[in-house]
Amino acid sequence: LWRSPEVVRKQFADNGWQRVIAFQTSRVIHRVQRDMLLEKAEQYDAQLLIHPTLGQTRAGDIDGATRVHAYEAVMGEFPFGLAMLALSPLAMRQAGPREALWHCLIEQNYGASHFLIGPNDSSPRDRSGNSTFYQPYEAHEFVRQYEQELTIKVLCLDERVYDTKQQ
Repeated sequence: LWRSPEVVRKQFADNGWQRVIAFQTSRVIHRVQRDMLLEKAEQYDAQLLIHPTLGQTRAGDIDGATRVHAYEAVMGEFPFGLAMLALSPLAMRQAGPREALWHCLIEQNYGASHFLIGPNDSSPRDRSGNSTFYQPYEAHEFVRQYEQELTIKVLCLDERVYDTKQQ
């Protein structure tokens, strides 16, 4: 699952993938993310590069092997040929907006045409999971300043929450 940018770009070309949305995270993927990825793939008539970072983690994070198994399991939840899993050898630095821009450049080098940025992208979290250092959507605002210099299109995501009243 470790693939260089050159290998990933070749796989895109071999598969005829011209529009690819990259999704990068350091956490285990969950249902809301899977549903959002399916929605965005349909909305943009695109395939998906599921590109989790698998470098050094913080104390208390889920270990890399467990995260890889979770990603492999969720790949079966995508329609055949829609998504590719490739591991990224990065450690998350929790550097907020600057890290979000850095990830844009990385995914651009891997050949993705679009990159998803969440509302609290790359922002450190406290023990309860809340982002407390950067303001929500600060990464969106920062990256938008550089959109003209990027060849990748940035897709800024709004926060999504689970509604217990809807099933």
